Amino acid sequence: MSSDSFDRLASDDFYDSAIEISESLKVDLFDKYNPNKLGFIGLQRNLNEDERQKRINLLVDEFCCAEDFSDLDEKINVLGTNIWKVNQEIGWRIFLDLRHIIFSSEDLSQFPTLEKIMNYLKDHHQPHMVHERLFNLITEHAHMSIKQGHKAQAGEAGKILTKAILKAAGLTHQQHYRTEYKSEGGCDADFAFPHVPNNSDQDLDLIMAVQFSTNDRIRLASAELRAGVRKYLVTYNGIDSSSKTLKEIGDKHIKRCMDENIKIACYEHGLNLEIERLEKEIEKSTEEVIIKDKLQERLSYFKDYACSFKKLAEQIQRLPISTPPGKQNSLFK
Repeated sequence: MSSDSFDRLASDDFYDSAIEISESLKVDLFDKYNPNKLGFIGLQRNLNEDERQKRINLLVDEFCCAEDFSDLDEKINVLGTNIWKVNQEIGWRIFLDLRHIIFSSEDLSQFPTLEKIMNYLKDHHQPHMVHERLFNLITEHAHMSIKQGHKAQAGEAGKILTKAILKAAGLTHQQHYRTEYKSEGGCDADFAFPHVPNNSDQDLDLIMAVQFSTNDRIRLASAELRAGVRKYLVTYNGIDSSSKTLKEIGDKHIKRCMDENIKIACYEHGLNLEIERLEKEIEKSTEEVIIKDKLQERLSYFKDYACSFKKLAEQIQRLPISTPPGKQNSLFK
């Protein structure tokens, strides 16, 4: 890419050059397009990763030091918000300081388009419009990359919060349960109880899928499991740091949960709000009977099949793999 492409950004015929530069910047900025599997934004995230992990670990440690989990749902909500703040703060730091970070980088040879742009921008004789448009292109891709990173961090946060719930119930990872369970029968699960090797479907007592925000699909295949295995979808729809509520979970997914006896574990306040919403919808509904029946079916599910995080912890405590009654049980007043 020559400097002519940059020069043309100052002309009325800027569009083709802008697209060309934009496509080249994708390779430099996004992990998934970069041949080294790590784009410039990903590199900046990595430089901040130790700090991010330490801060999140401190939050989890503080949570686990609580002596009373009678308000477990609220504690999980606060923990989720605090983890979200850490992730947002570091993402925004990269985004807001991006110009300084790029200009102060000593070696951009891994990112050839970015290097050419920086060399070009260091020439202050170039038109101001070109400077602005080039950095706007960089900023647009940086924003999208950081946004994608936040989505991945939300998935990670869901698993951290679920482990915190299980810790409150007295369960320890790799002792009482395992994560990333794989099954030849297609019954993969984010969490499996007890801790058994992969492909041990007949030895399972309970499996969980964890989704921070649930709306489009439910990742829990359970058709091949033996009768009696408990199945949960743990969703964080409705907590303060989630952009979605339980309303966003589609009716077809609720129907599937009912048909396959999958229970949803969720934030108690969000659950109460969804029940209230459905009751009001049914009360004021003037729609045809079939629509009212769907609302009633959904309401019945959330009343009879869904539970709070605290209820989930209490139910898991009753499994044979749980710590015997004692201090852990006393944490739930």
